[in-house]
Amino acid sequence: MARTSPPPPVPSRRWTTCCGRAGASNAFPEVTGFGQVNWEELVKRNPDAILIEDQAFEPADTAIAFLTSYPPIQGVTAVKEKRFIVVPVNDNQPGLRSGRALQTIVAELG
Repeated sequence: MARTSPPPPVPSRRWTTCCGRAGASNAFPEVTGFGQVNWEELVKRNPDAILIEDQAFEPADTAIAFLTSYPPIQGVTAVKEKRFIVVPVNDNQPGLRSGRALQTIVAELG
């Protein structure tokens, strides 16, 4: 199903920690837990990469298709360069799978 209105970006403290361990930084480090930010702020902060959770209700390819077609963010470096890091949603849970997420992020940023 095609998205008709933009979902807000949702940064997460867990991803901030994981990205830090991978040598990267979260564009929204002040957001704790899961929180919504606006598209204008995403454009201002201009991330080099965007981390996407691959979810059953919103597969990564659907999210990427939306991000690459949403006009207001076409100037964002990550979107222009199609630099999306895809991690399964279950790898965002604390535990053994977090290591797999970290490996994915390191490999994609490397």
